[in-house]
Amino acid sequence: NFQKISIVSFLNIPNTNIRNVVTLGQLPDGRIVGIKDRYFTIMDKEGNHLKNIPVFGEPVYTEEFYNQLKNISKKENTIVKIDSPGNAQNITQEFSLDTEDSIFVILMGEYAVPRNGKYDYGWIEDLKGNKVWSPWDKDSSSAAYAGGNLNNRITVQKISLTPGDYKLRFKSDAVYSAALWVMAPPDYPEHWGIGVYKAGGVNKLAIQKIQNDKDLKSSVRDFDVNTDGTIWISNNDGMALFDVDRGVIDRYKTKYEFGLQNMVQDPYAKNYLWCIGSNDGPSGLCRFNKATGMFKYFDIDPDKSDNFSFNPQGLEFMNADEIWLRNNGQGILRFNHKTGSASRLTMDRKLSNALRGNRIRYLYKDKAGAMWVSTSTMGVSIYDPYYQKFGLLPYAEGRKNSFPNPNISHFGEHPNGTAIIGNGADLYTFDPIKKELSENNFKLRDNLNNYAFTVSGSVAHFSSWDTENKTRVITKYDLTADKVLNQWSYDKNNASTTVWGWGIEEVYFDSREILWVGYQNDNSIAMKIKGTDIFINRGTDVSVFSGKDLELAKFLKKLSTDTHGYIPKTFFEDSQ
Repeated sequence: NFQKISIVSFLNIPNTNIRNVVTLGQLPDGRIVGIKDRYFTIMDKEGNHLKNIPVFGEPVYTEEFYNQLKNISKKENTIVKIDSPGNAQNITQEFSLDTEDSIFVILMGEYAVPRNGKYDYGWIEDLKGNKVWSPWDKDSSSAAYAGGNLNNRITVQKISLTPGDYKLRFKSDAVYSAALWVMAPPDYPEHWGIGVYKAGGVNKLAIQKIQNDKDLKSSVRDFDVNTDGTIWISNNDGMALFDVDRGVIDRYKTKYEFGLQNMVQDPYAKNYLWCIGSNDGPSGLCRFNKATGMFKYFDIDPDKSDNFSFNPQGLEFMNADEIWLRNNGQGILRFNHKTGSASRLTMDRKLSNALRGNRIRYLYKDKAGAMWVSTSTMGVSIYDPYYQKFGLLPYAEGRKNSFPNPNISHFGEHPNGTAIIGNGADLYTFDPIKKELSENNFKLRDNLNNYAFTVSGSVAHFSSWDTENKTRVITKYDLTADKVLNQWSYDKNNASTTVWGWGIEEVYFDSREILWVGYQNDNSIAMKIKGTDIFINRGTDVSVFSGKDLELAKFLKKLSTDTHGYIPKTFFEDSQ
């Protein structure tokens, strides 16, 4: 049953404070839709890729134009080229021209047109270093949109140079290239770089451009699937209602200069989506009505008596009326969207029941209604809405009921009601009744440094680094019986079926007893299905499985391959 699989990748710890989301969801007909490099990718319910739905930020050249480039750039026409350069490159290729015959130059790279920002670009110079062809130095008119990320640009020109010796040059920054498309790639990435070609029989290029109103015109930030299969999308312009087969149905422009970031479904009113709007200055907060298509903008700074403006970076609902907004430096803003009132929660070390740090990394409201606030350097503050004050699990090395490390990495709940907390390379338990914090690495070996973990009922899965054997370990643990149930470790001779040795960002054990592992390095995931010791990754030979396990294994391997390149920060299971 694949209908429950839903994965979200965060840059922070799981809650509603999400930006730069990579997510997979499912349509009513079973197809899987996901954000990949800010565009949509569509798969069938087995995870087989069906199509990509690109973003067309501006009109693009027609297919006829790129068919011409395919002919121009054939091997027999190539004089010199720098093909698919990677990050942080400074490449030179020397070449000679014997005649003044016309040549074609194809340049594709990363160029922020409005700011004249050349990030990945090329040119031609003579042997003395004088540029003889460098259109992106002069103006942006020739830098046409190449599809995908808005900064993907292409220039194709037919020129003549005097016979002689020349240098073909290309420079790239360290962020985005053909080596790893961390943003949406161009529609025809095979032209990324720069090349010089014989003109052959091509006299005139088909430079017509097209843009369909049904196309996505702005990068996809987040989405929410409706019961009828349509999708609400937040993007750089605002909101769009989209159908994967029919395209854009309607668009809704926001007043925010750089559009909307993440969407959060209102847990108390299903017709509302809440978004943080992106401006050149402080970000804002708005609510989108799915029925009317109208935005309601909220003034989260009602006090104009000073020059302070709160810049929200994430949010969490405290109750139906109150939203908590957090910032990594400004503390917390409590905003009542019914009354329009706002108040700040900031660090006050003189008060033991106040917030203990202003650098807020994430917010999480637990089932009892308490708000857990993780700070960057001062541990965890826990807000009790009944007593309206904070308790503290501080970072203070050597003190009782304090963490020795400022890095609070993971939370879980023990069946006995205590909280399990990952701090540095150790595990701690917090008893909310006795208000006692104590180190508790359970019955895991002393040579294990313990990091990411997950708790499902009475079973926990702990990921660790074995300091003695220098290897990665995952332990299945019975919390009620307080004993190890199973343990898996990295085997370099069987890397396609075992836990990899890289750092583990997140583990998750779902209702089908699939164990999900998200690695820090190489941006990869692996999965272990019930009844086997095989960790499925993109290199696994799944033919060892049979029946329904084979079907599931194929899906999981496909998922591992398709999500390669994205940092899996957390997993959760859809309740549908």
